[in-house]
Amino acid sequence: MKNIDKRHIVRKAQIAGEELAALELALLYQSRTSCILHKDTTCKKIKLRYDEYINSAKALMTKDQCSLFDKEVERLEPLCKSTAESIFNACHNAISNEGDKIKILNCSKAFNGGIGQKEDLEIEVTPKLGGDIIKTLFSIKQYDKLSDIQVASGTYASTLAGLSFENIGRGKFRAPGGEEFTSKQADSHKSLEVYRKYYGNSILEYVQDMWDAQESLSQYKKVPVFKGKEWWKSICTTTASKYIPSFIAALSIINEKDPEGFRNRFVDRCGLTGSDEIVYTAYKGKSVVTFNTLSDDIFRDFVKKLSGNTRCVTKRHGQGVNVSINDANGEPLLIVSIPLTVNRNGAWVMDINGRWCKKSNAHFAHHQLRPEKAKEMATSTNAWVKIMAAVFNPILEARKVSE
Repeated sequence: MKNIDKRHIVRKAQIAGEELAALELALLYQSRTSCILHKDTTCKKIKLRYDEYINSAKALMTKDQCSLFDKEVERLEPLCKSTAESIFNACHNAISNEGDKIKILNCSKAFNGGIGQKEDLEIEVTPKLGGDIIKTLFSIKQYDKLSDIQVASGTYASTLAGLSFENIGRGKFRAPGGEEFTSKQADSHKSLEVYRKYYGNSILEYVQDMWDAQESLSQYKKVPVFKGKEWWKSICTTTASKYIPSFIAALSIINEKDPEGFRNRFVDRCGLTGSDEIVYTAYKGKSVVTFNTLSDDIFRDFVKKLSGNTRCVTKRHGQGVNVSINDANGEPLLIVSIPLTVNRNGAWVMDINGRWCKKSNAHFAHHQLRPEKAKEMATSTNAWVKIMAAVFNPILEARKVSE
C-alpha cells in the first residue's frame, strides 16, 4: 500500500476509534455496574476484535504509514474515552439498570458487516426483570477541533439529485415512483426524464448545466504540468461562478414543488434527523468536550425542531449557496453553507519527490499530469453545518451557568 493517501489512513484510524469507544463503554459497564455484558461483546472479545483490526490495517502499510496510523489512533484515545463516558452517563439508569444484560455493537462494516447505515454504535439492553429488548443507535462524531462540521461532499449533479430524490447508494437515486438513476453523465437522459416527471420542464436546463459544468473540466484534464495554486484557484472560482445561478435556480424549484421532502432530505444530509442519538466529541484547546442528544436537552430539542414546522430558504452566498432551515416565524434555526468548487482528485503530482501511479503503472515527477487520475477530476460541493452558533455555544454557556 505504498501510495495510500493520508485520508485513507485517517479513516482507518477513525474506524479503530469507533471500536475503541465501544471497548471503553464496555469497561465502564463492567467496572461501575452489576450489568452483564453479552457473551459476544465482553471486554475481552471487543479488545480482541480491536487488536485484530489494528494488526490487519497495519499489515498493509509501510513503516511511515504505520507511524502515522498509530499517531492518529493515539490522538483519538481521549475522544473515545469522553464519548464512552457520555454514552454511559446518558444510558445507565435511563435506558439500562443494574443487572440488565448489555450488548454493545460496532455498526462499522469492518466489524459487523454494516448493520446500520449512518449509525456507528448500537446498544441493546435486555432488562433483568423481563420485557422487550431496548435498542439505541448512536452516531459518533469525533474531531480534532471544536468547530462547525463538514458533511456530504459530491459533484454538482449528485448533490442536486440527492436533494431532489431518495439517495439509495453512492451516486444512485430513487424517485417516488420507483424510478432509479445515477448522477453520471451516461445516465443523463434517464435522469432528465425523472426530473421532468416530478419537477417539470423548467428545471431541465439547470440540471443539464450541472453536467455541462463537469464537461467543462475536460480542457484541464490534459494539461501536462500543474500551473500553480493561483491558476487552479481561478479554475475553481470561474467554474463555480458560472454555474451557481443554475444550481440555486434548481434548488428553488425543488423547494417550491416539494418543500417538506426537500427539508427532510436536507436534514438527512446533515445527519440531524433524530433517527439515532448523536454524540459529538472534539478537542477544545487541550481539553475535550462532548455533546449528546440523549443527555443535552438543547441538542435534543434542536434536532426535533428541525423536522417540525420548518422550511428551507436558499440564497447565494460567496462561491456557493446558503440553505437556512427556518421555523414557522421565519427565524433561522440552522444555516448550512454549500460552496461550489472543483476537486483535482490527484490529477497532478503534488509530492515534490514525485510518485508512482498505480492507475497509470508509471512514475510521475512533481507537478506532472497523471492521465488516468485526471479522469477523476470533478465538480465538487461540500456542506458546512453551522452547528456551533445553533447548538454547541448555547450548551457551553448553559454548562458555565450550572457550574
